[in-house]
Amino acid sequence: MLKRLVAFIGITIVSVSAIPALTEAEVIIWKPEGFNTAVDLINAGNRDPAVLARYSNCVVNDGTRVQIQASSGTQGIADVLVVEGPSAGCQGRIPIEYLSRLTLP
Repeated sequence: MLKRLVAFIGITIVSVSAIPALTEAEVIIWKPEGFNTAVDLINAGNRDPAVLARYSNCVVNDGTRVQIQASSGTQGIADVLVVEGPSAGCQGRIPIEYLSRLTLP
């Protein structure tokens, strides 16, 4: 996963809703307890993939099937469970607008 997080270098995050995917076809599933920390680190200019990897659980391709476990429109986040593919079983948090890039049952 560390190699895949290298794509963060050079990206500036200015808000939770602006968290990027690694490529246009991938979505980071963040550890819920690390989501805000990762955003803060990126906003502060720390784009070190080795540091950011500590706060992510997995990376999935667009279209991957997930189940929503919880969501907060006011906070702009959704907690999901990946139910297919190599990352099946991975749980974590994503910006709510990324739900449209994943497949819901």
